[in-house]
Parts: sequence; structure tokens; C-alpha cells
Amino acid sequence: MEMHLSENITLDQLAREARLSRYHFLRRFSVTTGKTPMRYLTGLRIDAARHLLTAGSDPISQVGRLCGFPNPENFARVFRKHMGCSPSEYRQRGQCPPSP
Repeated sequence: MEMHLSENITLDQLAREARLSRYHFLRRFSVTTGKTPMRYLTGLRIDAARHLLTAGSDPISQVGRLCGFPNPENFARVFRKHMGCSPSEYRQRGQCPPSP
């Protein structure tokens, strides 16, 4: 997953790669990681975005694309949901403000 963050990754592709049925792959992955494959993938993408936002100077829309988000709006929405602030706020501070 980490090597293909910018690509559209589906559950069917992951199951084929693991040579399991979609059902068995989902079940085994969830038991092993405690997350569904898509939640796990989103976490990897957010972690990569956090790194790029603090360490790089690419435009935020480019960071989103590099991390597999189809458009800037989707990136901002998912990032805010996971981190509690927008990507631009995160870039400015290097972290999100604590929740009140």
C-alpha cells in the first residue's frame, strides 16, 4: 500500500494481491490490524501528507494528489476529519491545535 499511495487502490486489488477472496482478505486484514483495509490506507495517506506538509514546499493540492486523494476538496475534508484542522493550518503550525 505504501508504495502505491498516489494510485486508486481497491479492496478487490488488495485481495487479488493477497490471493484471497475479498471476504477473507477483509476479515484477516481487520483482525490483524484492527482496521479495515481502506481505513488503514487512509491512515497511511494522512501520515504521508503530514510529512509532506511539514517537510516540503509542494502546493497543498499537489500533496493531496501525491497521497492518493482525488481532488483538493476530498483531501481537505479527510485531513480535517482525521487531524482536526485543515492541511494549510497543519502546514503553518506543524501540528493541529489541541481540541477545546
